[in-house]
Amino acid sequence: MTGSAVTGDDLFDDDYLYFFADDLDRESEADTEQIWTLLELKPQMHVLDLGCGHGRIANRLARRGCRVTGLDPSPLFLRRAREDAAALDAWQDFLAGLRDRGLASPLLIINDGSLLEPPRQLRPRTASRGPRPASSPEPSLPSPDPAMNPHPPTPASGPVQDTTLERPAAMATFVLIHGAGDTGWYWHLTEAELQARGHHTIAPDLPCDNDTASLDDYAATVAGAAAGRQDLVIVGQSYGAFTATLAASQLPARLLVLLAGMIPIPGESPGQWWASTGYRQAAEEQARLDGGKTGHDDPLISYYNGVPRPLAEEALRRGGRGESSVVWDTTWPLDAWPDVPTKFILCKDDQFFPAAFLRRLAQQRLGTIPDEVPGCHCVALSHPRELSDLLVSYLG
Repeated sequence: MTGSAVTGDDLFDDDYLYFFADDLDRESEADTEQIWTLLELKPQMHVLDLGCGHGRIANRLARRGCRVTGLDPSPLFLRRAREDAAALDAWQDFLAGLRDRGLASPLLIINDGSLLEPPRQLRPRTASRGPRPASSPEPSLPSPDPAMNPHPPTPASGPVQDTTLERPAAMATFVLIHGAGDTGWYWHLTEAELQARGHHTIAPDLPCDNDTASLDDYAATVAGAAAGRQDLVIVGQSYGAFTATLAASQLPARLLVLLAGMIPIPGESPGQWWASTGYRQAAEEQARLDGGKTGHDDPLISYYNGVPRPLAEEALRRGGRGESSVVWDTTWPLDAWPDVPTKFILCKDDQFFPAAFLRRLAQQRLGTIPDEVPGCHCVALSHPRELSDLLVSYLG
């Protein structure tokens, strides 16, 4: 045996975090969603994450409501995991769980990257960042013992042929526009699903918490986020339909999708939409049929029915940003519908916009029969996989 043995401390140090952590984190939502689905996890489940590293998976499971203990031999990684927990809004139980804490019948996860990788073609992982500043030396890895590799590479003449499968190029960029007073975080589970299928996603925060922001400001925010991108699929949720339609008229949109959207018409403001569409009567009629659930004052009933309680509470905490009164009173500025193919999706279990109401509205204003997906008004949280399947199916 020649040279010294390679240890975990040699490889997984602060240089590793500097060069690779950002690249790993970009895939963390998709990895977490796969684990959540394969293991059929639910909020309040106890999870033990062995070899949790810097907490990229453990933190996200905790954010979804699991009670997580992450174990790792590296004090550096555990310190980074605790720091990231606050940034990712992980539950307080998780912060305690990173320390030595017992679990009742924990569900065991072996945090092995080869097991977590989604079923897709892969490219070799490379450092996502350039060299460190001059004050910090380049990482120097110890020379591995040849005996540790029973099949050393054979020298080749000419260019080295890369036999690793490449990830296919993204087929589209989904521009995801949230509803009233919400945030781009609303889409995070759907983004993970779409990214796992090879697509790009953009989910900007509209300036809805600025009471003087205009509808043009909303559209400009979307345009800025999508600058330089082509082949756009613009998706507007609920109140976001007013912004999505305007953005679709200005950007190179391949498709416009309204998700439980407030379909606008020329000369109508969001504030006028409710009365002109007959929403109140439709909601009251449906409420008589479902025991008062539709239009209920409790958003956990009207908006988030079917969303796990911790996730719904997190959505409520992040939402509630307020809504610009300027936008509320601004009439839809277009003279006609954008010259972009349009799809409309309603949510079968929507207790805010009743399905029957949206079927009628889509027929009246778009002359189309809407597609239907299971889930509540906030379907991107309750049924992200089903929603993503439908969105991707539109690409042909």
